[in-house]
Amino acid sequence: MHATEMLEKEAKKYKNFFEKVNIYPLAYQFNGDRFYYVAYVKGNSQLKGQAIISTQKSINQKEFEQVFWNLTLMKQLTHSIDTDGKVRANIDMTPFNKVKTFLKDCLDSNRMTEDKNATLKRVLHAFELNIEMQDELVKTFENYDKHIQSIIHDFGHFTEEDLSDTLHVLAVIDYLQYKQLYVLWEVSEDVDEVLRIIPDDEMGNQVRNFLKEFTVSKKAKLEKDLDKVVFQKEQHELSREDYVERVKEIFKDNVHNVNKENVSIIRNKGIDTSFITQEN
Repeated sequence: MHATEMLEKEAKKYKNFFEKVNIYPLAYQFNGDRFYYVAYVKGNSQLKGQAIISTQKSINQKEFEQVFWNLTLMKQLTHSIDTDGKVRANIDMTPFNKVKTFLKDCLDSNRMTEDKNATLKRVLHAFELNIEMQDELVKTFENYDKHIQSIIHDFGHFTEEDLSDTLHVLAVIDYLQYKQLYVLWEVSEDVDEVLRIIPDDEMGNQVRNFLKEFTVSKKAKLEKDLDKVVFQKEQHELSREDYVERVKEIFKDNVHNVNKENVSIIRNKGIDTSFITQEN
């Protein structure tokens, strides 16, 4: 029997009526066997059950304990990156580049006072940082996506190294998103000043309207967006390395908690799942 057909047949053993079976495409290999996470959903993607299946059909206690964490962690990582990370990577940076070009032209004209030039430079620097970080974010996401597709279509299973790399990708994207928002929040008063000192007819509607999205009056919206990626006070003072490591810890803790909440819907027979609720 073809491997895919065999896996689908094995997954259906744990299926209840009116449920859809979703076999996570990334397998984890242990003891020469490939293991897959299966979700049983109903209605609006409501998770009703979960199981671990393998190409060798039967799964013992040791195998289940070895593969359950890796599979659930990788599943949550790829889901998060494929949704939030993809949205961030697809942001149109054209308006940022237009603002950058305009501010550079203003500075190159050398017709403003030193104080006004300093204000322009601070805003320009914030927009340049955003563009640079977006370039890194897009490259990070594209490399991740290419590697995941290679795992699915070429290798067939992921390794501990793949898991570690994917966790790092998630943390880096989180860091870049936070910094992009923070540097713009930081210069809101300077943006107000730029809008005040440069005439409308000189700036143009496109640049002016986009800059208005980062004024003091819009600071509350920026803070709301920041709150989505804030996990501690004075977060902006963390080094990149410390930030990334902290995000990794938080994400793993969250997956542990989800696993504990969902332990009752594991459908593998004869498996003692108490080890899941005892995990730190």
